[in-house]
Amino acid sequence: MISPGSRGEFVPHLSITVNMALVVVDVGVLVLFIDHIAKSIQLPQVIASIARDLSRAIEADAGLAQSAVSKAGLSLSEVTKRLDEEGAVVTAMDTGYLQFVRIDPLIAISAETHSVNRLLHRPGHFVATGKPLAHVWPADAAPRIARALGGAHATGLHRTLTQDLSFAVEQLV
Repeated sequence: MISPGSRGEFVPHLSITVNMALVVVDVGVLVLFIDHIAKSIQLPQVIASIARDLSRAIEADAGLAQSAVSKAGLSLSEVTKRLDEEGAVVTAMDTGYLQFVRIDPLIAISAETHSVNRLLHRPGHFVATGKPLAHVWPADAAPRIARALGGAHATGLHRTLTQDLSFAVEQLV
């Protein structure tokens, strides 16, 4: 029993109250996190995310196609004929899925060498070391184009959505 002049033991009421409030907040955040995860892995959410990525890729591809329109020169059939008859073949240096192609360096090298390049594979295709990757005309520009292609494209173990529109469509299907 406590005598009338003595004090009781110290109890940190403020610390306990703050601690209990933080526990309630933590449980609330945990519940919200679980709710968010449960909603984000539902099929409609996944499809909507892939569709957004596809739309962005289509818009980017449309802009690239618009900038690549030819203003003057040989007709397409003449260029194709010269590529097949007088051109050289550039082979792939790596094996894997072609994940993306940087167009700007290829255009710059083509302008410097006054050459025409026909890429035989687009992003998403599987390429193998030593197999044809591009045709180049005139043939003497092939070594420079081969070096440029080595730095302008990336291959990997998996397909990506970066420039591969059909991959996004296949995921949607």
